[in-house]
Amino acid sequence: MSIKIKYDPQTGLYQEQGSLTGSNAALSFQAGSTNQEIKCLEISRHVELSTSLKDSIREVSGSILSLKGRQEGLHFHVGGNQYISNNCWFDGAHPENPFGRWVYETTSGGAFRWGFLSSRGTFELDWAKSGVQGKVITGSGNADWGTGLSLTASNGSIGVGKRAHSGLSATFDVTGSNSIAFSVTGSADIGGGAPDAYIIFPRHTNTTRNALSAVAGMVIYNTTTNKLNFYNGTAWRELNDSAV
Repeated sequence: MSIKIKYDPQTGLYQEQGSLTGSNAALSFQAGSTNQEIKCLEISRHVELSTSLKDSIREVSGSILSLKGRQEGLHFHVGGNQYISNNCWFDGAHPENPFGRWVYETTSGGAFRWGFLSSRGTFELDWAKSGVQGKVITGSGNADWGTGLSLTASNGSIGVGKRAHSGLSATFDVTGSNSIAFSVTGSADIGGGAPDAYIIFPRHTNTTRNALSAVAGMVIYNTTTNKLNFYNGTAWRELNDSAV
């Protein structure tokens, strides 16, 4: 079936329903066959990409705009959620799933996507390890999306390494595989003088405390003795109620 483009004074150019087959473009601009950077299209003001306002035209789903160089590029995904992705794109008609799948663009490196999830009220930055060009990122054995940063719109909670909508243990939740989750070089003001501010130290029994790779200055709350313990570089010592 041939591709048909129509013009409507209210909506502009649009594709006639059912006239597009395969991966053909409804409207194509070509620079030629040379490898030189030839200007294909120049737009003097702004560009607006929107789904069709015509009845019976299926809403666009997938990465509808790509900005590419020699290899991986930026892809703009429009659907229920809005994403910008790198070295990956969303195939809205992927045969593995009727709702589409994220696939790797190249085999040269990992993939990133960041965007607004209106369905969950969050902003997220996700990553995936290196994969194979054309292979599915989620829903297969290649890789799964990992969370770099997640922010909820409802209460302003921030998760690093953890999805905010999955439930955070604090307003700022850092979750990762490093032994030290949060490090500050310099002074730190915890509580900011608030009258109801407090600190909760890590809680350990004697057994779990002794299993730690202790370093001088480490402080924990011992649930076996119900007292604070500190490591002086040689052994664990107890902070007594009356004196140290």
